[in-house]
Amino acid sequence: MAASGIAERSSSQLTTRVICRPEVVPVLGPGIPSSAVISRNPECTSCTFLRKAASNLNTIIRLTPTHGDTQQSVDEEIAKLEAALQECKERRNRLAPVSRLPDEVLSAIFLFVSSGAIKVLRNGKYSMKWVAFSQVARHWRMVALDSPTVWQLIRLDYSSACVHELLRRSGDASLTVLANASTQWQTLDSPKVKLLSTVLTHIHRIQRMQLVDIKFSILRALFKDLPVAERLNDLFIRAPLSPNSDFALHADMLANNQRLRNLTLNGCWLDRWDANVLSGLTSLTLWNVHDRFLSTDQALDMLQGMSALEYLDMYHALLLSPTQPLNRVVSLPQLKRLSLTARIPKITNLLDRIALPTTTAISLESDHTLPGNSFISTLRLSLTKFFATPSPANEERKPFTHLIVSCKGDRRLILKLSDSYVDDTLEQDQPSNVFPVFQLDLDFGTAAKVEEAIFNLRDVFPLQNVKNLECSALTLQTSTWVRAYGRMPNVRWIHASGETGPGIAHALVPRINPKATSQTSPESHEVMVPFPGLRSVTFFGVSFAEDLTVKLLIDYLQRRKRRGSTLEKLHLTCCYYLEEKGVKRLEKHVAVAWDGFSGNSSDLLMTEDGSDF
Repeated sequence: MAASGIAERSSSQLTTRVICRPEVVPVLGPGIPSSAVISRNPECTSCTFLRKAASNLNTIIRLTPTHGDTQQSVDEEIAKLEAALQECKERRNRLAPVSRLPDEVLSAIFLFVSSGAIKVLRNGKYSMKWVAFSQVARHWRMVALDSPTVWQLIRLDYSSACVHELLRRSGDASLTVLANASTQWQTLDSPKVKLLSTVLTHIHRIQRMQLVDIKFSILRALFKDLPVAERLNDLFIRAPLSPNSDFALHADMLANNQRLRNLTLNGCWLDRWDANVLSGLTSLTLWNVHDRFLSTDQALDMLQGMSALEYLDMYHALLLSPTQPLNRVVSLPQLKRLSLTARIPKITNLLDRIALPTTTAISLESDHTLPGNSFISTLRLSLTKFFATPSPANEERKPFTHLIVSCKGDRRLILKLSDSYVDDTLEQDQPSNVFPVFQLDLDFGTAAKVEEAIFNLRDVFPLQNVKNLECSALTLQTSTWVRAYGRMPNVRWIHASGETGPGIAHALVPRINPKATSQTSPESHEVMVPFPGLRSVTFFGVSFAEDLTVKLLIDYLQRRKRRGSTLEKLHLTCCYYLEEKGVKRLEKHVAVAWDGFSGNSSDLLMTEDGSDF
C-alpha cells in the first residue's frame, strides 16, 4: 500500500513535469520570458518559480542602460529632476504665511536675534548658534547677507575665522566689539591680541567697545596711534588693578567724536580731562583713578562742560580736599543719579561744589573707617545745606516717605530714603523693593559709634513725611529708636527684621516725655506715644524667646490702645519660638497675619533637603 502510494505520487509528479516542460522550455529560448505564458498552469510549482524569476528579470532589463547612455547624460537628467523638485519645494514654501513677510521685517527680526547673542552662553562660551536663521531657507539667507547690521557684533571669544567673516559681512555697518581677556592674552604675539589688533583697524566704525582685564602693556600697544573713533558711542575699559597701573587713554582718539555718550574707565584714565572731549556725555563712570591726575579745578572744568550728564559714578576717583576756599559751584541740571565712594572729606568737597536737581538719586559711601563722629559734623553740614538749597530749576523736592535703616557687621550704617510710598501697607508682610533716592553708607568700626551716628544724623534729613520705616540688623537701645525716629508723626508701617525686632517692639511702649518731666511736677507727667500714627507692624525672622515674648507684646499693644493709638495689623513671618496658642492670644488684640512657622532658630538654617548650611 505504501509502495503503491509512493509510486502514484512519483508518477503524478513525473506527469506534471512532462506536461509543463513542452510549454516552458520553448519560451525560455530566444525570446523574452512572458509571465502570461508561464502562468498558464498556476498550480504548477515550476511555473510559479519561473513566474517570479521573470518578474525580477523584467526589472533588471528596465534598469539596464539603453544604447547611447553615458554617466554625464544620466547626471544631467538627475540635475533636471532635482531642479524641478527644488522649484516645487520653493513654490510650496511661498504658500506659508511667514514667506509673505517683507524683507525689511525679516532683516529687523534677524537684527534682534543677533543683538541678543551678547547674552547667549553655551557650555561657558559664547555660541555662534544665533546664525542659524541664515540657514533656514535660500531667501532668508539672501536677506541676512544683504543686511550688514545683522553681523555687527564682534566677540573676541569667537574663532579667528568667524571674526574675519563677521568683519566682511558687516560691510560698513557700525560695530559692537566685546573682548574679555583670559590666559590667551599674555603677550602681543598671542593670537587673540593679534585678532583684536585686526578688529581695531576698523576703529572708524566701532560704535560700542568693551575691553575687560587686558594688560596695560597690551592696551598701550593697541591704542598707540589709533585714528579718531568717529562713531564711538559707548566705551568701557576695565584694566587689571595694579599699583603700577599707568595706562592713559589718548583723548585725541575722541577729539572729533560728537557721538560719545557713555564712558566707563576702571583702573585707567584719560591723558587730559578737557570738556571738549567729554561735552556730549550722558553717563560717566570713573573707578580707581588716581587722584593726582584730577585736581579740583580739572574736575569742575570737566563737569561744567557736561550739561547733558545724567549719571555720574566715582569710586576711589575723587580729588583731595582743596586748600582754596569755596568760590565756585557747578550746576548739573540733567543729573539723575550721583554715586560717590571715597573718604568723607573728599565727598563733602565735591558736594559743596555742585548744584543738582531735586530729583537726583544720590548714593554716598565712605571707603575708610571713620575715626569717630567728628566727620559726621562735616557731612552733616554739607547734607543740611544740600537739602535746604533749592534746585537750579527751582523745583520743589518731593518729600521722603520711605526710610530704610540697616547695618552690616555691626559697624557699617546704611540709610536709604525714598519718595515712594507703599499705599497698601496693611497688606505688606515682606520688605518693599523701593528705589532709594538717597543712600548713605558709612563705616564706623564699632556698634557703639553706629548708635551714636544714628542719633547725630536724625536732624540731617527731612523725615517729617516718612510713612514707611524698615530696619534690620541693628541692636540699638530702645531710647535710641525713640529719640531718633519715635517722634515721626506720619509713620504708618514698620518692618523689623531679625535682631532689630525686640528693640522696635520695646520702642512702641508709651513713655514719659523727658522734656515735659523737667517742666512739670511728678504728678503731671506727660506721656509720649512713639510712632503715634502707626497702623501696621511686620516682624520678619524675629525671636519670641528672650527679649521679646507674646506676653510682652500684648502688654505693649494694650498700653498703646489705652493712649488712643491702636495697632490694626500685625504680620508675623518666619518668626521662631512662636506657637499657635500664642498667636491666638495675639488675635484677641490685633488682626494677625501669620505664616504658620513655629520652629526654632536652627530651623531657619536648614536647606530643603534637611542639611545645615
